[in-house]
Amino acid sequence: MKEPLRKPCQCIAVCGAKGGAGRTSLAVNLAVTLAKQHKDLKIGIWDADFQFGNVNMAMNLLSTLSIKEAVDAYEHLDRLLLSRYLLRHESGVRVLAAPPRPEYAELITLPLLDKVMGLLAEELDYLIIDTPAGFQETTLFFMERAASILMVTTPELNSLVNTKAMTQTLEVLGLKKQMKVVLNRAGIDSVLQPSQMADVLQANIDYTIPDQWGTASKAIDLGIPFTTVYAGTELSRAYLRLAEGLHTGVSERDARGSLLARMVSLWNRKVTV
Repeated sequence: MKEPLRKPCQCIAVCGAKGGAGRTSLAVNLAVTLAKQHKDLKIGIWDADFQFGNVNMAMNLLSTLSIKEAVDAYEHLDRLLLSRYLLRHESGVRVLAAPPRPEYAELITLPLLDKVMGLLAEELDYLIIDTPAGFQETTLFFMERAASILMVTTPELNSLVNTKAMTQTLEVLGLKKQMKVVLNRAGIDSVLQPSQMADVLQANIDYTIPDQWGTASKAIDLGIPFTTVYAGTELSRAYLRLAEGLHTGVSERDARGSLLARMVSLWNRKVTV
């Protein structure tokens, strides 16, 4: 009896115009949430910040295995060999870590990325790609191949303005259709009202992640994805909505009708763990 055909791997590029928006935290907790909600699926993270990526630290994975091994084995690299370089988190998420030293980033070529991405797509159902800030050649490589591009921003005016510039570039490149805007740290002090943020972006805000910076930063320092230990918080519920929206293709904005009302409520109250 033939096994049913597996759906193609869904590649999700997590991007942002500036550092500090929370891309790595989002990538890690989205992957863990997907793994918890869909135990029959294989979920992976590729740390594509090849100079200073720290996904392995955020998940307390201490092995030195990384994409550097794939570089060294390029000529003989196949699916089985690449699987040996993937770190395994207790949630079931597989991780292809960034190189241990920033100078190794120069060894990572586009042909290597293309080969590795093809092999990972054969192995996984979801591949979450944590990209570096801004536009780099490698970031564009992943954006062009992603089913979804999560553009992470925060409520500060400079972050929104930079994100607007980045989304406009995506439109020029014909990639805006794949883009979903994620407003991280919703509820922090800002000179803008929630109703003004989408106007600054000139784009819809598809998902919001509430501000619980103390919880999120402590979890990263400890190497524990906060969705595993703070499951009942509004923060974790936001990741459930994000994971479900990506899995079903229906965003939080589409599903809840008025995302603006939700954004206003986050600014009008303090969320506590």
